[in-house]
Amino acid sequence: MTNHTPLTADEALVLQQLHEDGEDDTRMLARSMGLPRRYVLGLLAGLKRKGLVAIDTAYGDMWVRATSKGKRLVASIWPEARPAYM
Repeated sequence: MTNHTPLTADEALVLQQLHEDGEDDTRMLARSMGLPRRYVLGLLAGLKRKGLVAIDTAYGDMWVRATSKGKRLVASIWPEARPAYM
């Protein structure tokens, strides 16, 4: 695990949720995780700085998805996730 991007537990959970959902708008992501949207936005900003998520805006909503780097990290943290990306 020495080559991993350092993550907080909550950042890892966000990446895991995005793995399960594929792409999500920030409101639904926060709701599905049971966390305040403002807190999730802060986590997403950190993940974006680390190059692990991409955030797009469409029709007034913010959509988030894992980048290739984020997908590789999820696959290395949770090996059972690998088949989803192969």
